[in-house]
Amino acid sequence: MAVELVFVTGGVRSGKSRFALEEAARLGENGTVTFVATAGDPGGDMDMARRVAEHRAARPGDWATIEAGTDLGSALRQASASDVVLIDDLTQWASRILLASGDPEAPGFRAVAEKAADGALADLFWALDEISATVIVVTNEVGSGVSPATRLGNVYADVLGALNRRVAERSDRAYLLVSGLSVRLK
Repeated sequence: MAVELVFVTGGVRSGKSRFALEEAARLGENGTVTFVATAGDPGGDMDMARRVAEHRAARPGDWATIEAGTDLGSALRQASASDVVLIDDLTQWASRILLASGDPEAPGFRAVAEKAADGALADLFWALDEISATVIVVTNEVGSGVSPATRLGNVYADVLGALNRRVAERSDRAYLLVSGLSVRLK
């Protein structure tokens, strides 16, 4: 079982990743740290490519990096020899799961997406039970903003909100980042 599960949430550009990087560096000071990236290839999205490059540049060079697809459980198992594993982030992971779930306008899309997210989260929880690292999970808090204007946006907010709630419930420590300031929730 993971030594400790640390949950870090907040809005876009709130300082979540910086906080998580600092926490991983502190906890892994005398050990190994693995960064599990979930964003994937940004394709032609120049803004996303810039953000991915910024995240890469912020990581210490001696950390291992695993590029995870939708199978976050496998990525975590690959990092099992590490002392600290930083997963950044569930937001991108949930997005990739939804995009792989078919046509958002199809009548059964919500059920398919929720089932896929539940299965992926169950596998992540199994992986947490199999490793002995401290795991830090970063995610966006999407429940405090405006309700999305599209069906896909609404399904995404619901799925990510449910994933966040379940990971936060399981966590040993949880933090909310607002304007670069951390508030310990748990």
